Amino acid sequence: MSTALRQPRVWIYASSKPEPENKPRLRDDQGRVWVARGGQWHTEDGRHHLDWSELHRHTDLVEEME
Repeated sequence: MSTALRQPRVWIYASSKPEPENKPRLRDDQGRVWVARGGQWHTEDGRHHLDWSELHRHTDLVEEME
């Protein structure tokens, strides 16, 4: 049995990483949580929406762990 904990993935805005295929919930550096819906990323409250390139270009992102 492995005791290794899974580390959250990170997307730093200055790097060039592709959009995550499994579309996890992401938290940005301002504390907003983003979810993928309909080809775009939306904040949970629905007030903001961006495509991946815009979201990744403007903020650091960390995968939300369940």
